Amino acid sequence: ADYPEAKATLIFQEDSLECNPSLYVKLEGVSETRSTFQWLQDGIEIPDATKKIYLTTGPGEYEVRVKDACDAEIFSNKKQLISGANLSPPDTEPLQQYCQGESIQPLSVFGNEIKWYRDSSGTDLLQEGGILIPKIDSNATGTYSFFVTQMDGSCESPPAEMQIIVLDASPLNLGDSILKECLNNRQIGLNLLSDTSEEIEWLFEGNVISNEANITVNQYGSYIVQKVEAFCPSADTVLIEDGCIKFYFPNAFTPNGDGDNDTFMLFGTGSFQFDFEIKDRRGTVMYIVKEQTFNDEPILLWDGNYGGKSAPVGVYSFYFQARVKEEGTFISQSRDGSISLLR
Repeated sequence: ADYPEAKATLIFQEDSLECNPSLYVKLEGVSETRSTFQWLQDGIEIPDATKKIYLTTGPGEYEVRVKDACDAEIFSNKKQLISGANLSPPDTEPLQQYCQGESIQPLSVFGNEIKWYRDSSGTDLLQEGGILIPKIDSNATGTYSFFVTQMDGSCESPPAEMQIIVLDASPLNLGDSILKECLNNRQIGLNLLSDTSEEIEWLFEGNVISNEANITVNQYGSYIVQKVEAFCPSADTVLIEDGCIKFYFPNAFTPNGDGDNDTFMLFGTGSFQFDFEIKDRRGTVMYIVKEQTFNDEPILLWDGNYGGKSAPVGVYSFYFQARVKEEGTFISQSRDGSISLLR
């Protein structure tokens, strides 16, 4: 007797969804009840896919291996799914970056029947339509993900992820922009007062000198700290000026009211406290100053009067002491001298 050729033909179920259609096996020349089934996708066995009908899960080349009662193998024709299962996600700009405080712009995509989700599994629908206005606090740093799909009939594409990253934009801070320091044979520390996770660099006279948050320096000039290749740039500058105690006095003055050299003046640079005392030849204290502050500008020491009257012409001796506080300790300089009072 002639036996029909054993065949296994794959057929789409008529009631299948467009996106993930069901396939079933039409057998010829072999008993269905005495056969076993194993489904394959792209040549690889699908675990637990051992029924006559199989619900596909995505695009690919499907086939089924049938074994008859004698354990003989029969391979089906192959089916290439080309419809809804191949629907691509909409084209997106996957990443947008903002600095803290910037206005977050709407997300926009082009496609058919766009849907936005909060999660990749597509269970938390945010809204439909091509434009999404993200509800994001732009002052809070972090990464925010949104998932978008498009539809083709009853078929929905896989999701495309779109991320919005809000980056730290806190400014670098060195505190005072000008420091008056005396660097004679000593160093001072410059400290970054703000925290940052980004790489920084210090520059002096255009040259990079350090990448640390805190540095020590021993030269006057302008120091710049800045973020390196940061999306949210920031920089701060501190100018270190010579603040060493420097003072000097004239050797004579003429308190005659002509407006020229009428008073005994203190000249100098820097900022310091001082005491001053001036005496005549007999040791009488003519004028005294205690704990007065000098700050770069000339300051009056004595106007040439004593007891409400003009002091006599002559040579007067004085004692001067200047003090500046450095690192919690007062450093002082003193000088004994004399000045001539002329009329």
